[in-house]
Amino acid sequence: MTYNYSYDTSQEPDVGSNPDAAIVNAFYILNMAHDVTYRYGFTERAFNFQMSNFNRGGQENDGIVVSVNDITNLNNAGFTTAPECVPSSELI
Repeated sequence: MTYNYSYDTSQEPDVGSNPDAAIVNAFYILNMAHDVTYRYGFTERAFNFQMSNFNRGGQENDGIVVSVNDITNLNNAGFTTAPECVPSSELI
């Protein structure tokens, strides 16, 4: 359960351990942004992009979809939100 991957800038983004490194980085950055914005009021009741609100109020199923190495554009990433109460799994 250790997610420690090196990103090799001499290789393409979709080669070797680069995809895994990009996924771990995106997960870390998005969780950090979530934690910081939570402190400023982006809570469960304020629709804070969580699939489960852990009984803290607000609507559930408002997660996000993040794409690392998006195949629609070369060397690109994507971030999208679903309409309220539509599980992000339905967008994939």
